[in-house]
Amino acid sequence: MAELTVAYLMALARNIPLMTASMKAGKWEKKSFLGSEVSGKTLGLIGSGRIGSAVADRAIALDMTVVAFDPYVTELPNITLMELNELLSKADYISLHVPHTDETHNILDEAAFAKVKPGVRIINCSRGGTIDEDALYQAIQDGKVAGAALDVFADEPLADSKLFSLDQVIGSPHIGAGTIEAKARVGEVAAQKVIETLKG
Repeated sequence: MAELTVAYLMALARNIPLMTASMKAGKWEKKSFLGSEVSGKTLGLIGSGRIGSAVADRAIALDMTVVAFDPYVTELPNITLMELNELLSKADYISLHVPHTDETHNILDEAAFAKVKPGVRIINCSRGGTIDEDALYQAIQDGKVAGAALDVFADEPLADSKLFSLDQVIGSPHIGAGTIEAKARVGEVAAQKVIETLKG
């Protein structure tokens, strides 16, 4: 999931899906897709557990500044912890890495989007229900949010969403952990549990 998050970050920064669609349509719109560098930008993590920390490591390697909101953590190496409102106002990219609970339900809602840094890009490869999708749609329409990359949704499987009527939104069908290597690791863990059970 960390790698998908970083892939989405780069895709949003360089408009890769839109450029690909343009090329497939037979166009050569070199001046229409001015991207931005992630180096020197600030990544805000909502949640800094195992996956969030892995994302942070990769972002730091890309010369990004990483800040995080996590009420259950007091200190993190190479990451500045801050309150959510401060993170919203400072981050160029916001990536969610939290479970869906009563506490995190729609943690990014209309009120939160009103506080974000203009032009922020949102990435969610954690859990659906942590973003108010209607509020995100409106924030993109209003120009507050420059783009979003979503692997998870409040209702899955996703039958329809007005978010995907927007060119600034890219997505995938909840495949953050869907890699050959991840599936192999799951098989290895299952096999080890069987062996341990048989050994008594």
